[in-house]
Amino acid sequence: MAKKAVSRADKNQRYIQSILVGFRLIKVLQESGAKMSLKRLAQLAGMSPSNAHLYLVSFGRLGLVVQDPITTYYGLGPYAIDLGLAAIRQLDVSDLARGALEALSEELGQSVYLSVWANKGPTIILKFDAHLNVPLAIRIGYVLPLGSSATGQVFVANLSEREIEPILQQELPNAAVRRKRVADIKRNFARDGVGSSDSSLFEGFGAVSAPVFDHDNRIAASITVLGPLNTLDVKPTGKAAAAVKSAAAKLTQSLRGGS
Repeated sequence: MAKKAVSRADKNQRYIQSILVGFRLIKVLQESGAKMSLKRLAQLAGMSPSNAHLYLVSFGRLGLVVQDPITTYYGLGPYAIDLGLAAIRQLDVSDLARGALEALSEELGQSVYLSVWANKGPTIILKFDAHLNVPLAIRIGYVLPLGSSATGQVFVANLSEREIEPILQQELPNAAVRRKRVADIKRNFARDGVGSSDSSLFEGFGAVSAPVFDHDNRIAASITVLGPLNTLDVKPTGKAAAAVKSAAAKLTQSLRGGS
């Protein structure tokens, strides 16, 4: 296998060697397009069969690889497929959303950001900051709470209980309080089509958020506008809500292959 060129900066960064070694097996399976024996897989990855087997058992427990019970050959597992699809969805929506978010930020004069669902909850992957002298800047990678943020409300309203429950339990340990909050969020979203918050997360700031859907009508992301309450109307019937819903609807159409 050809070695990828490594920049000087990359060489100076610390890393875990065993992860790089183990993922040589994943790369071989990815490039092969077919299941293969332990011996052949180890040979192409440049390691001994005994070492390869240890990595494959670990990857198997994660669902990254599977072993055929009849042939004993190894192939990529369901989690590898999930990772690939998730990466595609995130890349697509991020690329398509860039222009829409920038235009929305300019139209409203507020900060806007795009969030997707990740293992810890709604996570910001793209943002445009308003040209305002305000003491708040949310970074890319920031994970938003489900119950108290406008963004979180959108995901609560559009994901299954199984997906949100583990995270929501940490935010709201009391089961009765949690059920009521979810019911309120879903009722409000069904009525308004947006999530909104006013100072519950950041003092003096409010937000309005709307969902973006993929071709399977599953939530792919959310678009959120964030700004000081003295300049941003967070009412579901306000200008910001209308603009965010419009931007989200257009991005949904783009994700589904529309113009």
